[in-house]
Amino acid sequence: MILAAVGSTAAVDVTSCSELQQVNNDLGADYELRNDIDCSSYPFDMIGEGQAFTGRIDGNGYSIQDLDLSGENSLALFWRIGSGGEVGNITFENFDVYVQDGSYGTSSAKNGENGQNAAGLALTNNGLVENVGFDTMSKIRAGNGGNGFSTSGGSGGTGGQGGLAAGVVIDNQNSLVRVQFNGTVRSGDGGSGGNGVDGGSGSQAGMAAGIARSNNGFMANTTFSGSVRSGKAGDGGDGYTETGANGGQGADGRSAAGIVYQNAGTILRTSVVDATVKAGRAGHGGDGADDPSGRDDDKDAGYAGNAGDGRHSSGIAFVNNNVIRKSRVSETTIRGGNGGNGGDGGDTDDGDQDIGSGRAEEGGQGGDAAGVVFINRLDITDTYSNATVRGGNGGDGGHGGDISDDGADLSNDNRGGDGGDGGDATGFSARNMNNGEIDRSYTVSELNSGSGGAGGYGGSTLSCTYCGADDGDSGSSGQLHGFVSNSEATEQYSYWLESTASTSDGSAAPTTSSELQEESTFQPEWDFENVWGFGKCVGADIGGTYPVLRGIMSAAECRPDLYDPDPADGGVVGKSPDISVNVRAPASDSVDVDFLLNWSAYSDEEYELVVDGENRRVQGLGLYDNVTVINGGVLRVGNSNYENSTLYTNHLNIDSSSYIQIWDQGEGSQIQMCGEDRSECDILIGKDHNIDVSSGEATASFNWGGVACMRTYPWYAIADDGAKVSVSDVWSFETLCSDASDPSAYNPEPSDGATNVALDPEVNATYRDPNGDIGEMEFYTGTAGLIGSCNNLVTGEECGVEYSSASDNLASYDWYVRVRSGESDWIRVPETGEWSFRTKPYGDVSNLEFEGYRLDFENGRQEYVVPQGQEQTIVFETKNRKEQRDITLTITEGGSFSSFVDGTDSQTFTLGNETRTSLINVAPDFTGSRTLELEARNNELNTVKKMSTTITSKETVQRPGSANEVPGISIVNLAVLAAASLAYMMF
Repeated sequence: MILAAVGSTAAVDVTSCSELQQVNNDLGADYELRNDIDCSSYPFDMIGEGQAFTGRIDGNGYSIQDLDLSGENSLALFWRIGSGGEVGNITFENFDVYVQDGSYGTSSAKNGENGQNAAGLALTNNGLVENVGFDTMSKIRAGNGGNGFSTSGGSGGTGGQGGLAAGVVIDNQNSLVRVQFNGTVRSGDGGSGGNGVDGGSGSQAGMAAGIARSNNGFMANTTFSGSVRSGKAGDGGDGYTETGANGGQGADGRSAAGIVYQNAGTILRTSVVDATVKAGRAGHGGDGADDPSGRDDDKDAGYAGNAGDGRHSSGIAFVNNNVIRKSRVSETTIRGGNGGNGGDGGDTDDGDQDIGSGRAEEGGQGGDAAGVVFINRLDITDTYSNATVRGGNGGDGGHGGDISDDGADLSNDNRGGDGGDGGDATGFSARNMNNGEIDRSYTVSELNSGSGGAGGYGGSTLSCTYCGADDGDSGSSGQLHGFVSNSEATEQYSYWLESTASTSDGSAAPTTSSELQEESTFQPEWDFENVWGFGKCVGADIGGTYPVLRGIMSAAECRPDLYDPDPADGGVVGKSPDISVNVRAPASDSVDVDFLLNWSAYSDEEYELVVDGENRRVQGLGLYDNVTVINGGVLRVGNSNYENSTLYTNHLNIDSSSYIQIWDQGEGSQIQMCGEDRSECDILIGKDHNIDVSSGEATASFNWGGVACMRTYPWYAIADDGAKVSVSDVWSFETLCSDASDPSAYNPEPSDGATNVALDPEVNATYRDPNGDIGEMEFYTGTAGLIGSCNNLVTGEECGVEYSSASDNLASYDWYVRVRSGESDWIRVPETGEWSFRTKPYGDVSNLEFEGYRLDFENGRQEYVVPQGQEQTIVFETKNRKEQRDITLTITEGGSFSSFVDGTDSQTFTLGNETRTSLINVAPDFTGSRTLELEARNNELNTVKKMSTTITSKETVQRPGSANEVPGISIVNLAVLAAASLAYMMF
């Protein structure tokens, strides 16, 4: 969007939903969104109610999310965009407009209130709207009409009319350019008539359109890809049980259109794609009242109310009074409304043989449907339809009333009502009226007529089985019309697919499918240089075998499409899974597909690897936010079976006593630094290139042999057809530790790499068998052998045993399981290596609070392990959460081996609402395990709190002196690693 030049006053920044609401304070100013706007918890009101917005809003490509509008009156984001007003460059996500229903009738005001109208952006547009979109979750819902009042003392009230609805604006008086609506549009239902001595009439629903009710201006490059439906019409009220009480009339339905209900302006390069356009059903007729037993008043029972007829639907416009050019309807369902059911006649118990029961009514007619416009009065040029067009079904006839006297006259008054006829389906326009002209256009729409309604049962006498009146006749099916059903004008150089219908009015030519695929059929009148073309992708338009328009579609429609992943999202796979995805490439006969691990969406939790004085190995892919190797630890990346292993991490820390070994054969193992948000570690895990998609679709696949067991892997695919690139959704799967067809175990607890685990814990895992067979599981430690087992396990059942030898604090322990079902061989899980956990540290106090003060050792640690022969600094924090106090910190135990950094064992300071860090040095000659205790004293209140931690010295582990090892240093990124000349050598 190119906004008009901004004046001397700078645009007002909009960064929140409350600031967006403040546009109300100055409707003539210029505004710019500076970020996405979240309105999920903000009670938003329509902007400028009763006034026009004449300023400018530039969304800068940002979105407004989760904005809800609700109220009794007509609603949209803006009441009116006035002359000179501009709105653009905005996407609305999960945008919801909900207009409340009209009130029901009352004893003092019997008729129901009308429902009010709803639109997405504005009730009226007199300005410029450009580059505005609504997503698939957006919903526009007009108010339903209120039901009429029911009474036994008079006629029932009439229902209120339903409100009308449009996706973007109710009335467009100026310009809508590059506007798209992908959500749901629903007009209000008509209110039903109230019951009464005569039932009240139902009212019509509101009309519905995907973009606008009326266009008196200019619409270009506008797309509707959602669902638009007019509400159902109101039913007639029933007659109360009073002699002569008739049912009320059901209302006719209301029409729906994909783009605009009535066009009196210009529509250019507009699309209805992958959409649904449907007219709501008509109202049912009300039932006539029964004539109750014991009354002999010489009056018939109540007659039924008439059913309403279904109304019509069309792809682009219901009525075109001006110009539609270079537009299309594709992959869309268009359906006329169903007719209402006729009301049932009332029964009578009157003893007079001359008195009849109530008459039934016929069902309403089904509505018609047309592929492009329903009524054309002027000019449509260079437009086509490839939709599914279906007429509405006719309503069923009502049942004739019964009579109890077997001598009564069973006349046609109590004959069953006839079923309504089904609606017609027309490929292009139902009516091309006088002065209308349709040029250089075609339709290949699939046509389906509406079914006729069933006839109602005739009335009968209760004592005479064979004395009943005739049943009503079934309605006829609708008719099919290839191009136009009723033409009073001209259709020049236009065509319809002759296999879709047997007839068409007017001068459009019936044409075979093969003829429609030949350019010579359309020459010389059609412009295949600039307007039309053949092929899979012409300009920015998807095609196929029939002509397509150049340059009216979004680029996304011509990009490759990735769908149907295998394994399915959330699936479970075994080791070395086959990964695949289906792909289409409309613009090309071949495509390349790459598969990537999406670590940025891998998990909300952080994955940490701590190698503390032990040996650990990364095989295949290792994904950790933080890797720490300390106290003589050794971390190996890869081995001879996993020579292409990679360790991905955000932070890598190695102390001087530790090192990393990296296998370097074949493609080579490596360490990859990922950045704070993991954004640099979306990892290529496989590829399938030069895939033949000339037949329409194909499958891209690869085998992933690098997965670890018991992990969840999010992944996605990228397709490149040489011209455009598409990225799929992110899918995920879980891995087992065996083949998917074998029994296995999963969900180990403690989880692999868990820390702070209680001593002598229970270890458990969940059994799985793909065939549902009963199984058994054995638990082993890495050194002590079998520690327990479970039998008779069913899939999904947990099994656990005590790991009684895991009895040392701050120690690492390994374990694994074996599973089998029936007499099958034992399967080790994991297949190689073991699961591991680390037990909790010594000590039982990490935080103390008193009189507003909090004492913390760094990260809440309860034990510090310090290398022997090195001075170690411990971080200690004191925090005051109240007013300023004088605090004294004293080392009350441990002063023989520790001191504050100034060499003293006591500090006094003033502490406000802040945190103070104290550093405590541990002497390098310290050995053994000792307690360090600190006392915090509030000198004003003379209150004291103490806290302690355990200091343990540990011999430095000497690393082997071979040349293929990495000396231990502290690093934070790969650049520092390289600068330190760390040699990755084979071992």
